[in-house]
Amino acid sequence: MTFPTITDDALASLRALIGRPVRRPEPYIEVASRDAIRHWAHGIGDRNPFWAGGRVAPPTILFAMDRIVSGYVGGLPGIHAMYGGTDFRWRRAIREAVLLSSCAMVLLFLFMARHPPFPVRTGVFCSYAPADDERMMWQF
Repeated sequence: MTFPTITDDALASLRALIGRPVRRPEPYIEVASRDAIRHWAHGIGDRNPFWAGGRVAPPTILFAMDRIVSGYVGGLPGIHAMYGGTDFRWRRAIREAVLLSSCAMVLLFLFMARHPPFPVRTGVFCSYAPADDERMMWQF
């Protein structure tokens, strides 16, 4: 049996992604509707009435509105990816009826062969804005 290996060509392909837009998969939730907010909040076990009554989405709904948030950006063929975390920087809350437009790009690529089991690390920057308001953004 052979196991996948990290090759120079595969690393070069990853490096080529730096500074380029990331292809976005279809989101699980496209619009932060009242129903979507309620389902997301209850699904993660948060029964706080503020989410439905205040018509504001829990910040973590961004994980369902954009899979890039959880590291869904590709990687090395046959090498399992691990999600390492997200740093959100909020300027405003996600309110009911918001449809987000977004932009993501790979900013960082590190190859650390001496640091297994995670020898390759990537950093992704995303900005988010409601489709009708370019001035309001969320970043991580």
